[in-house]
Amino acid sequence: MSELTKRAIQESFKKLLSNQPLDKITVKNITDDCGVNRNTFYYHYSDIYQLLEEI
Repeated sequence: MSELTKRAIQESFKKLLSNQPLDKITVKNITDDCGVNRNTFYYHYSDIYQLLEEI
């Protein structure tokens, strides 16, 4: 389940990144897009920049 969640977060981030600059993307944008809770995002990543490094 955890890997599926991480993949969903990563895919949402990639999709958002293809449509807008990094500085306009928020954790809320990502979590709304993939349907996870903000706490779930922070369980896997400390911030957007850590997510960026991982993909």
